[in-house]
Amino acid sequence: DNLGYTVNEGDVISVTGEVAQFNGKSQIGFLTDITMVGTDVVPAPTVVTELGESTEGELVTFNDLIFLSENGETWDVETQSGRPYELRVDGDINYSGRIPNANEVINVTGIGSQFYSNVLTDPDCNKFYQITIRKTEDIQFTSSIASTSLDRIEIYPNPAVNTITI
Repeated sequence: DNLGYTVNEGDVISVTGEVAQFNGKSQIGFLTDITMVGTDVVPAPTVVTELGESTEGELVTFNDLIFLSENGETWDVETQSGRPYELRVDGDINYSGRIPNANEVINVTGIGSQFYSNVLTDPDCNKFYQITIRKTEDIQFTSSIASTSLDRIEIYPNPAVNTITI
């Protein structure tokens, strides 16, 4: 229930509800009031090379992430140096872009956050930093594919005549 108000980018709002935790993320639930108090310019994102406590709740841009896989609303990505992160593509934003190919390099803008899996049953659970995108345009495709080291190449047919497949 949106209490009769749809939040727009740039709105400054006052929200009344119950503060709760969901897998390490603070959230406001059971809303009883949403009031627009003004508008403001959305700040420019900060370009980051890693996520952590300092990027939680901040609008950030992470360039040159390597897309690994997609599992519904969670995409696995990693930095060029191999550090894993999660990209949250929440169903509420109605993402209408394409899903990247494996090893495709993307630039991502979104809200830095963290997510704990199994936080209630395992206090030493895995803690993931993630970026939650706000809209389809937060995913920018670059024209490169991350390089993959090969230890063997097979070419066929052998001998090749006019066409080869690698």
